[in-house]
Amino acid sequence: TGTGLAQDFGFGYNLGIAYDFSNGLTIGALYKSAIEMDYANQLSTSTQPFVTAGIFTATMSDTLEQPAEIGVGFSYTTGEHTIAFDYKQIQWSETKGYGDFGWEDQDIYAVGYQYAQEDWALRMGYNYGSSAVVENSAGATVPAAAALNFFNLLGFPATSESHYTLGGTYNLTEAFSIDLAYVHSPESSQTFAIGGLGMGMPSMTTTHSEDSVSFQLVYNF
Repeated sequence: TGTGLAQDFGFGYNLGIAYDFSNGLTIGALYKSAIEMDYANQLSTSTQPFVTAGIFTATMSDTLEQPAEIGVGFSYTTGEHTIAFDYKQIQWSETKGYGDFGWEDQDIYAVGYQYAQEDWALRMGYNYGSSAVVENSAGATVPAAAALNFFNLLGFPATSESHYTLGGTYNLTEAFSIDLAYVHSPESSQTFAIGGLGMGMPSMTTTHSEDSVSFQLVYNF
């Protein structure tokens, strides 16, 4: 039994600026706006049992907002070698939906390296961002706090903190190229107190890991 398909359509905007010092160094900054989305009947239905049990006073809104992001970074190229460093903040705590779940803003740091030849390039990188999903410390005794911990770990196990990347580009022609990338996120684990729910379970643990492969075809004109 489910709530059916939920669809929505939203708009946002990105702003960016970059400056090339003409000595191999480039710096830049960006801003991505929040995008509000409504997932009809999804969150309200999922949290109705907590209202029925008297834990929540009302169901959660079906509105989730893709958070705004701000970031800065630089890259430096010398010969075939390029190194880059980026910092960005994802503003989960300011959003509709995720802010209500108690999510915290994420500070994400990324470093990358590229070795490039005329027809191909290889890249590797690493980024780290502390988990936006955090424990409500009152979960051991307070039913509403325990339910929030339960809901976060069960519905949104977004607990990955580290990502390792490897990829490359091959230019088939001057205008046409292919990119390939691999991302590995090692297993992370979060344990939150849910004793306040009175289910006989003092805590709940969620583990999460990820491996992904992607490719894209690029045509320049």
